[in-house]
Amino acid sequence: MKIWKKRILSAALSLSMLFPTLGCRSSKNGSPQATVCELDDGTLAVTEVYDGFKTNIIAYSNDEVRDYLEVKHPTFEQTKQVIENKSNIPKDLKKLLLQFCENFEREEPKADLCVFYYNLQDIKFEFLKDEEMNELNISANGKVTNAYFDVISRTIYLSENFDLNSEFDRNVLFHEMVHTIDSASIELNDKTVYRINYLCVFENDKIKGVGIALYEGASELANFMYSGKDHVSVEWHGFVDRSINAYYEYVDVFDLFLECSKSDVGDFRENGPLELIDDMTDEGIHNPIELMKSLDDDLFGMPTNCKRQQIYMSVFEDMSERWANEGNDEKAIHDLAENCIDDRFIGNQIGNGDENIEMFYGDCQRIIKSMVYDMIDGTNPIEDQIDYEIDVQAYISDENLFIYETTSGDIKFCYKIVLNNGLTLYYDNDIKKFVDDEVMVCGDGLAVLVEKGIVTYEMKEGYKEVRVSMEKWQKHFHDSFQKTYK
Repeated sequence: MKIWKKRILSAALSLSMLFPTLGCRSSKNGSPQATVCELDDGTLAVTEVYDGFKTNIIAYSNDEVRDYLEVKHPTFEQTKQVIENKSNIPKDLKKLLLQFCENFEREEPKADLCVFYYNLQDIKFEFLKDEEMNELNISANGKVTNAYFDVISRTIYLSENFDLNSEFDRNVLFHEMVHTIDSASIELNDKTVYRINYLCVFENDKIKGVGIALYEGASELANFMYSGKDHVSVEWHGFVDRSINAYYEYVDVFDLFLECSKSDVGDFRENGPLELIDDMTDEGIHNPIELMKSLDDDLFGMPTNCKRQQIYMSVFEDMSERWANEGNDEKAIHDLAENCIDDRFIGNQIGNGDENIEMFYGDCQRIIKSMVYDMIDGTNPIEDQIDYEIDVQAYISDENLFIYETTSGDIKFCYKIVLNNGLTLYYDNDIKKFVDDEVMVCGDGLAVLVEKGIVTYEMKEGYKEVRVSMEKWQKHFHDSFQKTYK
Protein backbone atom coordinates (compact mmCIF):
# COMPACT_ATOMS: atom_id res chain seq x y z
CA MET A 1 0.00 0.00 0.00
CA LYS A 2 1.23 3.51 -0.80
CA ILE A 3 2.32 5.52 2.25
CA TRP A 4 0.95 9.07 2.38
CA LYS A 5 2.32 11.92 4.49
CA LYS A 6 0.92 12.01 8.03
CA ARG A 7 0.00 15.08 10.07
CA ILE A 8 -1.53 15.70 13.49
CA LEU A 9 -4.35 18.26 13.72
CA SER A 10 -5.97 19.75 16.80
CA ALA A 11 -9.66 20.55 16.54
CA ALA A 12 -13.07 20.35 18.16
CA LEU A 13 -14.03 17.03 16.61
CA SER A 14 -17.57 16.10 15.74
CA LEU A 15 -17.76 12.42 14.83
CA SER A 16 -21.53 12.22 14.46
CA MET A 17 -22.65 8.58 14.62
CA LEU A 18 -19.65 6.94 13.01
CA PHE A 19 -18.35 5.63 16.30
CA PRO A 20 -20.73 5.74 19.26
CA THR A 21 -17.87 5.62 21.78
CA LEU A 22 -16.33 8.83 20.44
CA GLY A 23 -17.67 12.33 20.53
CA CYS A 24 -16.94 15.98 21.02
CA ARG A 25 -15.93 16.05 24.68
CA SER A 26 -13.85 18.32 26.86
CA SER A 27 -11.35 16.75 29.21
CA LYS A 28 -8.60 17.63 31.60
CA ASN A 29 -6.52 14.97 29.91
CA GLY A 30 -6.04 17.07 26.78
CA SER A 31 -7.68 18.48 23.65
CA PRO A 32 -8.96 16.19 20.90
CA GLN A 33 -6.46 15.50 18.13
CA ALA A 34 -6.71 13.72 14.81
CA THR A 35 -3.80 12.07 13.04
CA VAL A 36 -4.40 12.19 9.30
CA CYS A 37 -2.66 11.09 6.12
CA GLU A 38 -2.94 13.50 3.20
CA LEU A 39 -3.91 11.70 0.00
CA ASP A 40 -2.80 12.78 -3.47
CA ASP A 41 -5.94 14.85 -4.05
CA GLY A 42 -5.61 16.66 -0.71
CA THR A 43 -8.16 14.53 1.16
CA LEU A 44 -7.23 14.09 4.82
CA ALA A 45 -7.92 10.48 5.82
CA VAL A 46 -8.05 10.01 9.58
CA THR A 47 -5.87 7.21 10.94
CA GLU A 48 -6.01 7.99 14.67
CA VAL A 49 -8.09 10.08 17.04
CA TYR A 50 -7.25 11.13 20.58
CA ASP A 51 -10.65 12.18 21.91
CA GLY A 52 -9.43 13.72 25.18
CA PHE A 53 -9.60 10.43 27.06
CA LYS A 54 -7.99 7.71 24.99
CA THR A 55 -6.53 6.88 21.59
CA ASN A 56 -8.78 5.50 18.86
CA ILE A 57 -7.00 3.87 15.93
CA ILE A 58 -8.74 3.77 12.54
CA ALA A 59 -7.54 0.71 10.59
CA TYR A 60 -8.45 0.45 6.90
CA SER A 61 -6.96 -2.99 6.20
CA ASN A 62 -6.57 -6.37 7.88
CA ASP A 63 -2.81 -5.98 8.05
CA GLU A 64 -3.22 -2.79 10.09
CA VAL A 65 -5.43 -4.51 12.65
CA ARG A 66 -3.75 -7.92 12.80
CA ASP A 67 -1.23 -6.97 15.49
CA TYR A 68 -4.09 -6.19 17.88
CA LEU A 69 -5.69 -9.63 17.46
CA GLU A 70 -4.80 -12.72 19.46
CA VAL A 71 -5.42 -15.16 16.56
CA LYS A 72 -3.71 -13.61 13.55
CA HIS A 73 -4.20 -16.19 10.77
CA PRO A 74 -7.22 -18.40 11.59
CA THR A 75 -8.38 -21.10 9.19
CA PHE A 76 -11.88 -21.86 7.99
CA GLU A 77 -11.91 -24.98 10.18
CA GLN A 78 -11.07 -22.92 13.27
CA THR A 79 -13.70 -20.37 12.31
CA LYS A 80 -16.44 -22.96 11.82
CA GLN A 81 -15.46 -24.60 15.11
CA VAL A 82 -16.12 -21.32 16.93
CA ILE A 83 -19.68 -21.37 15.59
CA GLU A 84 -20.13 -25.05 16.48
CA ASN A 85 -19.05 -24.40 20.07
CA LYS A 86 -21.36 -21.45 20.73
CA SER A 87 -24.27 -22.45 22.94
CA ASN A 88 -26.14 -19.14 22.64
CA ILE A 89 -27.03 -19.59 18.95
CA PRO A 90 -30.24 -21.51 18.11
CA LYS A 91 -29.61 -24.76 16.24
CA ASP A 92 -31.34 -23.74 13.01
CA LEU A 93 -29.56 -20.39 12.96
CA LYS A 94 -26.22 -22.07 13.65
CA LYS A 95 -26.80 -24.34 10.67
CA LEU A 96 -27.36 -21.29 8.47
CA LEU A 97 -24.17 -19.63 9.73
CA LEU A 98 -22.15 -22.74 8.96
CA GLN A 99 -23.66 -22.74 5.47
CA PHE A 100 -22.50 -19.15 5.09
CA CYS A 101 -18.95 -20.20 6.04
CA GLU A 102 -19.06 -23.08 3.56
CA ASN A 103 -20.15 -20.72 0.78
CA PHE A 104 -17.48 -18.20 1.79
CA GLU A 105 -14.78 -20.88 1.72
CA ARG A 106 -15.98 -22.17 -1.65
CA GLU A 107 -15.70 -18.74 -3.23
CA GLU A 108 -12.53 -17.54 -1.46
CA PRO A 109 -10.58 -20.48 -0.03
CA LYS A 110 -7.54 -18.31 0.74
CA ALA A 111 -9.47 -15.46 2.38
CA ASP A 112 -7.99 -13.62 5.36
CA LEU A 113 -10.28 -14.49 8.30
CA CYS A 114 -8.65 -12.59 11.18
CA VAL A 115 -11.47 -10.03 11.61
CA PHE A 116 -14.20 -12.61 10.95
CA TYR A 117 -12.75 -14.97 13.57
CA TYR A 118 -12.47 -12.14 16.10
CA ASN A 119 -16.13 -11.16 15.71
CA LEU A 120 -17.41 -14.74 15.82
CA GLN A 121 -15.74 -15.41 19.16
CA ASP A 122 -18.30 -13.16 20.84
CA ILE A 123 -21.05 -12.88 18.22
CA LYS A 124 -24.58 -12.45 19.58
CA PHE A 125 -28.01 -12.43 17.97
CA GLU A 126 -31.01 -10.51 19.27
CA PHE A 127 -34.55 -10.57 17.90
CA LEU A 128 -36.38 -7.26 18.24
CA LYS A 129 -40.02 -6.27 18.11
CA ASP A 130 -41.13 -4.06 15.26
CA GLU A 131 -41.07 -0.87 17.33
CA GLU A 132 -37.57 -1.68 18.60
CA MET A 133 -36.41 -2.37 15.06
CA ASN A 134 -37.90 0.95 13.97
CA GLU A 135 -35.88 2.74 16.64
CA LEU A 136 -32.78 0.95 15.41
CA ASN A 137 -33.62 2.04 11.87
CA ILE A 138 -33.67 5.67 12.98
CA SER A 139 -30.29 5.35 14.69
CA ALA A 140 -28.88 3.89 11.46
CA ASN A 141 -30.18 6.75 9.25
CA GLY A 142 -33.28 4.82 8.26
CA LYS A 143 -31.41 2.45 5.96
CA VAL A 144 -32.05 -0.80 7.84
CA THR A 145 -34.72 -3.23 6.64
CA ASN A 146 -34.86 -6.05 9.17
CA ALA A 147 -31.27 -6.69 10.26
CA TYR A 148 -28.33 -4.71 11.59
CA PHE A 149 -24.78 -5.55 12.74
CA ASP A 150 -23.64 -3.49 15.73
CA VAL A 151 -19.87 -3.55 15.42
CA ILE A 152 -19.31 -2.27 18.98
CA SER A 153 -21.22 -5.04 20.77
CA ARG A 154 -20.67 -7.67 18.04
CA THR A 155 -24.43 -8.18 17.88
CA ILE A 156 -26.61 -8.89 14.85
CA TYR A 157 -30.14 -7.60 15.43
CA LEU A 158 -32.93 -9.34 13.55
CA SER A 159 -36.65 -8.73 13.34
CA GLU A 160 -38.79 -10.99 15.51
CA ASN A 161 -40.50 -11.92 12.24
CA PHE A 162 -37.24 -13.24 10.78
CA ASP A 163 -37.96 -16.43 8.85
CA LEU A 164 -35.14 -18.91 8.30
CA ASN A 165 -37.07 -20.39 5.40
CA SER A 166 -37.42 -17.08 3.59
CA GLU A 167 -34.84 -16.54 0.84
CA PHE A 168 -35.10 -12.79 1.36
CA ASP A 169 -34.51 -13.03 5.13
CA ARG A 170 -31.55 -15.37 4.66
CA ASN A 171 -30.14 -12.89 2.16
CA VAL A 172 -30.47 -10.09 4.73
CA LEU A 173 -28.72 -12.19 7.40
CA PHE A 174 -25.89 -13.11 5.03
CA HIS A 175 -25.40 -9.41 4.21
CA GLU A 176 -24.88 -8.66 7.89
CA MET A 177 -22.54 -11.64 8.17
CA VAL A 178 -20.42 -10.15 5.38
CA HIS A 179 -20.05 -7.04 7.55
CA THR A 180 -18.51 -9.18 10.29
CA ILE A 181 -15.69 -10.18 7.91
CA ASP A 182 -14.17 -6.71 7.57
CA SER A 183 -15.63 -4.52 10.35
CA ALA A 184 -14.58 -4.69 14.00
CA SER A 185 -14.22 -2.71 17.20
CA ILE A 186 -11.36 -3.98 19.38
CA GLU A 187 -11.26 -2.65 22.92
CA LEU A 188 -7.80 -2.68 24.54
CA ASN A 189 -6.56 -1.30 27.85
CA ASP A 190 -5.29 2.01 26.53
CA LYS A 191 -6.95 2.28 23.11
CA THR A 192 -9.79 1.22 20.83
CA VAL A 193 -9.06 -0.07 17.33
CA TYR A 194 -11.74 0.32 14.68
CA ARG A 195 -11.47 -1.77 11.51
CA ILE A 196 -13.60 -0.17 8.78
CA ASN A 197 -13.88 -0.36 4.99
CA TYR A 198 -14.85 3.22 4.24
CA LEU A 199 -12.87 6.40 4.82
CA CYS A 200 -13.01 8.71 7.80
CA VAL A 201 -12.04 12.08 6.37
CA PHE A 202 -11.21 15.31 8.19
CA GLU A 203 -13.09 18.31 6.81
CA ASN A 204 -13.87 21.65 8.48
CA ASP A 205 -12.71 20.41 11.91
CA LYS A 206 -15.05 17.44 11.67
CA ILE A 207 -14.74 13.77 10.84
CA LYS A 208 -17.22 12.22 8.46
CA GLY A 209 -17.55 8.93 6.59
CA VAL A 210 -16.89 8.73 2.85
CA GLY A 211 -17.54 5.65 0.74
CA ILE A 212 -20.23 4.13 2.95
CA ALA A 213 -22.56 3.44 0.00
CA LEU A 214 -19.66 1.81 -1.85
CA TYR A 215 -18.91 -0.28 1.25
CA GLU A 216 -22.54 -1.45 1.31
CA GLY A 217 -22.25 -2.30 -2.38
CA ALA A 218 -19.11 -4.34 -1.70
CA SER A 219 -20.86 -6.23 1.09
CA GLU A 220 -23.90 -6.98 -1.07
CA LEU A 221 -21.75 -8.12 -4.00
CA ALA A 222 -19.98 -10.57 -1.67
CA ASN A 223 -23.39 -11.59 -0.37
CA PHE A 224 -24.52 -12.49 -3.89
CA MET A 225 -21.38 -14.59 -4.27
CA TYR A 226 -21.89 -16.43 -0.98
CA SER A 227 -25.60 -17.04 -1.57
CA GLY A 228 -24.73 -20.02 -3.73
CA LYS A 229 -26.85 -18.66 -6.58
CA ASP A 230 -26.24 -16.50 -9.60
CA HIS A 231 -28.83 -14.06 -8.41
CA VAL A 232 -30.73 -13.32 -5.19
CA SER A 233 -33.99 -11.50 -5.80
CA VAL A 234 -34.88 -8.43 -3.75
CA GLU A 235 -38.58 -8.46 -2.94
CA TRP A 236 -40.80 -5.72 -4.26
CA HIS A 237 -42.12 -3.51 -1.46
CA GLY A 238 -44.13 -0.92 -3.37
CA PHE A 239 -43.50 2.39 -5.08
CA VAL A 240 -42.55 4.45 -2.01
CA ASP A 241 -40.06 1.89 -0.62
CA ARG A 242 -37.59 1.72 -3.48
CA SER A 243 -34.59 2.43 -1.23
CA ILE A 244 -33.91 -1.29 -0.69
CA ASN A 245 -33.37 -1.63 -4.44
CA ALA A 246 -30.71 1.09 -4.33
CA TYR A 247 -28.29 -1.61 -3.16
CA TYR A 248 -28.36 -2.95 -6.71
CA GLU A 249 -26.96 0.42 -7.77
CA TYR A 250 -24.24 0.38 -5.09
CA VAL A 251 -23.24 -3.16 -6.10
CA ASP A 252 -23.01 -2.13 -9.74
CA VAL A 253 -20.84 0.95 -9.04
CA PHE A 254 -18.57 -1.07 -6.76
CA ASP A 255 -18.26 -3.70 -9.49
CA LEU A 256 -17.31 -0.90 -11.91
CA PHE A 257 -14.64 0.31 -9.44
CA LEU A 258 -13.21 -3.21 -9.25
CA GLU A 259 -12.95 -3.22 -13.04
CA CYS A 260 -11.21 0.18 -12.98
CA SER A 261 -8.74 -0.89 -10.28
CA LYS A 262 -8.16 -4.39 -11.72
CA SER A 263 -8.94 -5.96 -8.33
CA ASP A 264 -11.64 -8.17 -6.80
CA VAL A 265 -13.99 -8.29 -3.82
CA GLY A 266 -11.48 -10.07 -1.61
CA ASP A 267 -8.79 -7.47 -2.35
CA PHE A 268 -11.08 -4.66 -1.24
CA ARG A 269 -12.28 -6.43 1.88
CA GLU A 270 -8.76 -7.26 3.06
CA ASN A 271 -6.81 -4.22 1.82
CA GLY A 272 -9.44 -1.51 2.24
CA PRO A 273 -10.46 1.74 0.56
CA LEU A 274 -7.03 3.41 0.52
CA GLU A 275 -5.61 0.71 -1.72
CA LEU A 276 -8.71 0.78 -3.94
CA ILE A 277 -8.31 4.53 -4.39
CA ASP A 278 -4.59 4.13 -5.10
CA ASP A 279 -5.20 1.37 -7.66
CA MET A 280 -7.95 3.35 -9.45
CA THR A 281 -5.67 6.38 -9.63
CA ASP A 282 -2.85 4.26 -11.06
CA GLU A 283 -5.26 3.02 -13.74
CA GLY A 284 -6.16 6.55 -14.84
CA ILE A 285 -9.33 7.33 -12.84
CA HIS A 286 -8.87 10.94 -11.75
CA ASN A 287 -11.40 11.47 -8.96
CA PRO A 288 -12.31 8.22 -7.11
CA ILE A 289 -13.00 9.96 -3.78
CA GLU A 290 -15.39 12.45 -5.39
CA LEU A 291 -17.20 9.53 -7.04
CA MET A 292 -17.51 7.83 -3.65
CA LYS A 293 -18.95 11.03 -2.16
CA SER A 294 -21.43 11.25 -5.03
CA LEU A 295 -22.74 7.76 -4.30
CA ASP A 296 -22.98 8.64 -0.60
CA ASP A 297 -25.26 11.53 -1.54
CA ASP A 298 -27.64 8.89 -2.87
CA LEU A 299 -27.34 6.75 0.29
CA PHE A 300 -28.28 9.62 2.58
CA GLY A 301 -30.85 11.14 0.24
CA MET A 302 -33.41 9.91 -2.24
CA PRO A 303 -32.16 6.90 -4.22
CA THR A 304 -31.96 7.68 -7.92
CA ASN A 305 -30.42 6.18 -11.00
CA CYS A 306 -28.95 9.58 -11.92
CA LYS A 307 -26.00 9.15 -9.56
CA ARG A 308 -24.96 5.93 -11.25
CA GLN A 309 -25.33 7.56 -14.66
CA GLN A 310 -23.08 10.44 -13.61
CA ILE A 311 -20.49 8.10 -12.13
CA TYR A 312 -20.43 5.99 -15.30
CA MET A 313 -19.92 9.08 -17.43
CA SER A 314 -17.02 10.29 -15.28
CA VAL A 315 -15.38 6.87 -15.17
CA PHE A 316 -15.74 6.23 -18.90
CA GLU A 317 -14.33 9.64 -19.77
CA ASP A 318 -11.14 8.61 -17.95
CA MET A 319 -11.20 5.04 -19.27
CA SER A 320 -11.69 6.21 -22.86
CA GLU A 321 -8.61 8.38 -22.50
CA ARG A 322 -6.67 5.39 -21.17
CA TRP A 323 -7.90 3.12 -23.98
CA ALA A 324 -6.96 5.74 -26.57
CA ASN A 325 -3.46 6.08 -25.08
CA GLU A 326 -3.17 2.30 -25.36
CA GLY A 327 -3.63 2.62 -29.13
CA ASN A 328 -7.32 1.69 -29.52
CA ASP A 329 -9.30 3.37 -32.28
CA GLU A 330 -12.83 4.77 -31.90
CA LYS A 331 -14.59 1.52 -32.77
CA ALA A 332 -12.43 -0.49 -30.36
CA ILE A 333 -13.11 2.01 -27.57
CA HIS A 334 -16.85 1.80 -28.33
CA ASP A 335 -16.70 -2.02 -28.06
CA LEU A 336 -14.61 -1.93 -24.87
CA ALA A 337 -17.14 0.43 -23.27
CA GLU A 338 -20.13 -1.70 -24.30
CA ASN A 339 -18.53 -4.88 -22.98
CA CYS A 340 -17.56 -3.20 -19.74
CA ILE A 341 -21.09 -1.91 -19.10
CA ASP A 342 -22.68 -5.27 -19.95
CA ASP A 343 -20.25 -7.20 -17.75
CA ARG A 344 -21.05 -5.27 -14.57
CA PHE A 345 -23.48 -6.54 -11.96
CA ILE A 346 -26.67 -5.00 -13.31
CA GLY A 347 -25.74 -5.68 -16.93
CA ASN A 348 -25.40 -9.35 -16.07
CA GLN A 349 -28.84 -9.36 -14.40
CA ILE A 350 -30.78 -7.71 -17.24
CA GLY A 351 -32.96 -10.32 -18.92
CA ASN A 352 -32.83 -12.91 -16.13
CA GLY A 353 -36.54 -12.47 -15.37
CA ASP A 354 -36.21 -10.36 -12.20
CA GLU A 355 -38.87 -7.67 -12.50
CA ASN A 356 -37.08 -5.40 -10.02
CA ILE A 357 -33.95 -5.27 -12.14
CA GLU A 358 -35.99 -4.73 -15.31
CA MET A 359 -38.24 -2.13 -13.68
CA PHE A 360 -35.62 0.00 -11.96
CA TYR A 361 -32.51 -0.41 -14.03
CA GLY A 362 -33.29 -1.74 -17.49
CA ASP A 363 -34.13 1.69 -18.84
CA CYS A 364 -31.26 3.28 -16.92
CA GLN A 365 -28.86 0.76 -18.45
CA ARG A 366 -29.89 1.85 -21.92
CA ILE A 367 -29.51 5.51 -20.99
CA ILE A 368 -26.00 4.89 -19.65
CA LYS A 369 -25.02 3.18 -22.90
CA SER A 370 -26.49 6.01 -24.95
CA MET A 371 -24.64 8.62 -22.88
CA VAL A 372 -21.33 6.76 -23.08
CA TYR A 373 -21.66 6.22 -26.84
CA ASP A 374 -22.49 9.90 -27.28
CA MET A 375 -19.36 10.84 -25.35
CA ILE A 376 -17.16 8.41 -27.30
CA ASP A 377 -18.37 8.76 -30.88
CA GLY A 378 -21.06 11.45 -30.86
CA THR A 379 -24.01 9.18 -31.62
CA ASN A 380 -27.27 10.34 -30.07
CA PRO A 381 -30.43 9.27 -31.92
CA ILE A 382 -32.54 12.15 -30.60
CA GLU A 383 -30.10 15.02 -30.88
CA ASP A 384 -29.06 13.89 -34.36
CA GLN A 385 -32.59 14.76 -35.57
CA ILE A 386 -32.22 18.38 -34.46
CA ASP A 387 -30.26 20.65 -36.76
CA TYR A 388 -30.24 23.80 -34.61
CA GLU A 389 -29.54 24.87 -31.04
CA ILE A 390 -32.30 24.64 -28.43
CA ASP A 391 -32.24 26.80 -25.31
CA VAL A 392 -33.55 24.04 -23.05
CA GLN A 393 -33.20 26.20 -19.94
CA ALA A 394 -36.02 28.38 -21.26
CA TYR A 395 -38.37 25.39 -20.97
CA ILE A 396 -37.35 24.25 -17.47
CA SER A 397 -40.28 25.29 -15.31
CA ASP A 398 -42.95 23.63 -13.21
CA GLU A 399 -45.56 24.22 -15.90
CA ASN A 400 -43.50 22.10 -18.32
CA LEU A 401 -42.80 19.32 -15.82
CA PHE A 402 -43.89 16.03 -17.35
CA ILE A 403 -44.23 12.82 -15.31
CA TYR A 404 -44.12 9.55 -17.20
CA GLU A 405 -43.83 5.79 -16.83
CA THR A 406 -41.13 3.95 -18.75
CA THR A 407 -41.46 0.65 -20.55
CA SER A 408 -39.69 -0.93 -17.57
CA GLY A 409 -42.35 0.40 -15.17
CA ASP A 410 -40.32 3.19 -13.55
CA ILE A 411 -41.89 6.57 -12.78
CA LYS A 412 -39.71 9.52 -13.87
CA PHE A 413 -40.03 13.17 -14.71
CA CYS A 414 -38.61 15.44 -17.41
CA TYR A 415 -39.46 18.74 -19.07
CA LYS A 416 -41.73 18.81 -22.12
CA ILE A 417 -40.47 21.02 -24.96
CA VAL A 418 -42.75 21.89 -27.89
CA LEU A 419 -40.86 23.65 -30.69
CA ASN A 420 -42.34 26.17 -33.13
CA ASN A 421 -42.46 23.53 -35.86
CA GLY A 422 -44.59 21.29 -33.63
CA LEU A 423 -41.81 18.84 -32.76
CA THR A 424 -42.21 17.64 -29.13
CA LEU A 425 -39.11 16.71 -27.11
CA TYR A 426 -38.59 15.62 -23.53
CA TYR A 427 -35.50 16.79 -21.63
CA ASP A 428 -34.07 15.21 -18.47
CA ASN A 429 -32.29 18.04 -16.68
CA ASP A 430 -30.56 15.73 -14.18
CA ILE A 431 -28.57 13.89 -16.85
CA LYS A 432 -28.62 16.77 -19.37
CA LYS A 433 -30.03 14.56 -22.12
CA PHE A 434 -33.17 14.25 -24.23
CA VAL A 435 -35.39 11.25 -23.49
CA ASP A 436 -36.45 8.98 -26.32
CA ASP A 437 -40.25 9.03 -26.23
CA GLU A 438 -40.27 5.36 -27.28
CA VAL A 439 -39.40 4.44 -23.68
CA MET A 440 -42.55 6.20 -22.45
CA VAL A 441 -45.64 4.06 -21.93
CA CYS A 442 -47.83 6.85 -20.58
CA GLY A 443 -47.60 10.16 -18.81
CA ASP A 444 -48.97 13.66 -18.44
CA GLY A 445 -48.10 17.15 -17.27
CA LEU A 446 -47.72 17.89 -13.58
CA ALA A 447 -50.68 20.31 -13.48
CA VAL A 448 -53.04 17.72 -14.98
CA LEU A 449 -51.92 14.96 -12.62
CA VAL A 450 -52.20 17.24 -9.57
CA GLU A 451 -55.67 18.36 -10.61
CA LYS A 452 -56.81 14.74 -10.91
CA GLY A 453 -55.40 13.90 -7.46
CA ILE A 454 -52.89 11.42 -8.88
CA VAL A 455 -49.85 13.45 -7.83
CA THR A 456 -49.13 15.73 -4.88
CA TYR A 457 -46.36 18.28 -5.26
CA GLU A 458 -44.60 20.74 -2.98
CA MET A 459 -41.26 22.42 -2.50
CA LYS A 460 -39.45 21.03 0.52
CA GLU A 461 -36.10 22.34 1.75
CA GLY A 462 -35.08 23.50 -1.68
CA TYR A 463 -36.15 20.53 -3.77
CA LYS A 464 -39.32 19.31 -5.42
CA GLU A 465 -41.14 16.55 -3.55
CA VAL A 466 -43.45 14.71 -5.94
CA ARG A 467 -45.55 11.86 -4.60
CA VAL A 468 -47.52 9.52 -6.85
CA SER A 469 -50.58 7.52 -5.85
CA MET A 470 -49.90 4.31 -7.76
CA GLU A 471 -53.48 3.14 -7.43
CA LYS A 472 -54.81 6.34 -9.03
CA TRP A 473 -51.96 6.39 -11.56
CA GLN A 474 -52.73 2.86 -12.73
CA LYS A 475 -56.50 3.47 -12.89
CA HIS A 476 -56.09 6.72 -14.83
CA PHE A 477 -53.73 5.34 -17.44
CA HIS A 478 -55.45 1.98 -17.69
CA ASP A 479 -58.60 3.88 -18.58
CA SER A 480 -56.74 6.14 -21.01
CA PHE A 481 -54.26 3.77 -22.61
CA GLN A 482 -55.69 0.33 -21.82
CA LYS A 483 -52.36 -0.47 -20.15
CA THR A 484 -52.24 -3.87 -18.46
CA TYR A 485 -50.84 -3.95 -14.93
CA LYS A 486 -49.74 -6.95 -12.91
